[in-house]
Amino acid sequence: MSAVLDYFRRVRNRQVVRPWALCAPVVVLIIALPLLRPLRAPGDVSENELSRLAAIEAYVEHDGAAINDTQFFADLRRETDQAAPPHGSRAVPGAIVVANKYYSDRPPVMAYLLSWPYAVMRRLGWDLSTNPALVVYVLTMLGVTLPVAGAAGLIYRMGRMFELKRPYRTGLALSVALGSGLIGYATVLNPHAPAAALVLSACACLFHVTVARNPTRSGAWLMMSGLCAAFAAVIDLSAAVFLLLLIVVILTFRWNWSLRFGGILLYLIGTTPALLMHAALTVPVTGDLRPGFLHTELAGVPSPAAASTGTSDELEEGVSPQAPWKIALFRGLDRSLGALVGSKGLFSHYPVILIGLLGLALVLRRHWPASTKAMAAVTLAGAAIIVASYVFLRVDWTQAMFGPRWFIVFLPLLLFWAGAWLRKTHHKTTWVVAAVLLIFSMTVSILGAAAPFVRATPGQYTVVAAYRHLVNGEPKRPTTTMQIVDGRP
Repeated sequence: MSAVLDYFRRVRNRQVVRPWALCAPVVVLIIALPLLRPLRAPGDVSENELSRLAAIEAYVEHDGAAINDTQFFADLRRETDQAAPPHGSRAVPGAIVVANKYYSDRPPVMAYLLSWPYAVMRRLGWDLSTNPALVVYVLTMLGVTLPVAGAAGLIYRMGRMFELKRPYRTGLALSVALGSGLIGYATVLNPHAPAAALVLSACACLFHVTVARNPTRSGAWLMMSGLCAAFAAVIDLSAAVFLLLLIVVILTFRWNWSLRFGGILLYLIGTTPALLMHAALTVPVTGDLRPGFLHTELAGVPSPAAASTGTSDELEEGVSPQAPWKIALFRGLDRSLGALVGSKGLFSHYPVILIGLLGLALVLRRHWPASTKAMAAVTLAGAAIIVASYVFLRVDWTQAMFGPRWFIVFLPLLLFWAGAWLRKTHHKTTWVVAAVLLIFSMTVSILGAAAPFVRATPGQYTVVAAYRHLVNGEPKRPTTTMQIVDGRP
């Protein structure tokens, strides 16, 4: 704790306003705040967002997690009536049923944390019944937009690792915030953007420890790193990969082994508040640590194994049933290509990530500190594990959300390593190619920020669909609680 107190004591002797450091967060806020979904499209709400809003309302107004009596639960049921679910006979999308009560099927920690500011707003006279758009706007700003702006500031701070001048660090921060898809998810209530910001925060704390003069006074930063990584994991389960892998970075510190193991212990101590909160909110509902969406038996959805035996698929595709390995190989390749370059692919949306991969390669093969190399290796390993997991688990890529939303958690950290590439000299043609990739990625990201959710045919929500939605609009849908309440828009 003394290290943190020393840090704030030194702040008093520093320059109070740093224009280069504030540039990236301010730009993010200028772009995102006018595009927040409750302001731009108050009635265009996704199933996932409705589920979280129902949980927030339940925690504050009904003193529990059951969402039966919330107004957003009525919207979820209306979604079921208007469009049949694509698979199975799910009772209510975004909800599970336990003992004749409905609960949100999303991880509960994010909704529980956002219920605190909503409780304050409700005491001030703002509630979801009389002014839903304003309340959801503030919740989105607090829970998503401000963390994204803070992440841009962290990138500027972490850019010191590459010994870049301040304008270059600002450019790196803007490139990461606007070119990695982070800004695209800064305008709607979702767990991916805040989880990505928390992963960056965990890495920034470890970076601060590596440059600390006295390792024995860095315990608070190690605990803060564990806390950020754990909250990222309980908000977005994909981030659990980084919660485990960041321990490798601590093992590479230039400390004696007793200090390294002590650092790991402090890191694990920092993870306990978030993990205990997740357990306290999840176990009473589902009976274990798995959130509701991982309990298909509670949502009325048949398991993948029961839904298909595999024989009919083999016959339909014209492949001999004697060659199951060929089927698995072709499906794996198809899903891998779809995840990377498909209509919702990583590189088809954010090709500037290639520059981040080049920066990673430079760090891993050049003479950098062991902890820096370990953090680069953790970034690459975490990204590979997350991509492979979603390919192997056969997740539904037809959901009507923008781009590869499951990869947002690692894309900003991956693009951050472009700073190693940025510090090198390159040919003019190389700079032009990099600029084209960046401009394309930024355009796609901002397009996603303007239209994060579009009701389209399953599997057809692409960049082109988002553009057409912005230019031509779409047919008006029946009124929901988010559009008109008590006769007022």
